[in-house]
Amino acid sequence: MQLSKKTVTARKAHRCFACNTVAAQPGDTYVRSNNLYDGRVYSLASCAPCDAMLHDIFAWAGDPDEGVDSESFMDWALDYRHEDDRAVAYLSRVGWSE
Repeated sequence: MQLSKKTVTARKAHRCFACNTVAAQPGDTYVRSNNLYDGRVYSLASCAPCDAMLHDIFAWAGDPDEGVDSESFMDWALDYRHEDDRAVAYLSRVGWSE
């Protein structure tokens, strides 16, 4: 369950939880979400392209209570690589090739 989501300014470099690219360098703004799962709170950074796809990934995965992870993004991207330019861009960011 998502507790909060906001755009913040980085004090240090952060990697995107979904594609592992640099989400922000110090001084950059990025999206940070705080989540609750299995009684534990955790925080995730995401790059702008992955954040823009997050709603679609959740819908594709059936809005799971446990959230989505990089594997969910990869599976979605592979399913939609012939239909959605965002999927192709994601696959490029993670270094996937056919």
